[in-house]
Amino acid sequence: MKNFIIIILIAAGILQLLLALLMPWKKILAMYEENGKVISNKGKFIFCQRFLYLLISGYMILVAFLINKGIIKSTGEILIMGVSLMILTFLPTLNKYKYFK
Repeated sequence: MKNFIIIILIAAGILQLLLALLMPWKKILAMYEENGKVISNKGKFIFCQRFLYLLISGYMILVAFLINKGIIKSTGEILIMGVSLMILTFLPTLNKYKYFK
């Protein structure tokens, strides 16, 4: 079971890394503007979104590494890390509302 969790975390971390680096942010901004949204600072919005995706990616890979090395052993610690990871994944969504007018 531990190896399964590690594989999922590493795969999800790599996916988040690829999303941060390869996502077409300018097309996404254009899509928002077509739907009537006004974004106050486009450059800062893109930077923050990329940073948050990279933060989530790094956190997933770090947790997988800590579980693999045996630093995180108990199920309770893994559960706490999972809950904090779920909270982190909502940050890019919340960040959008900061820049929308």
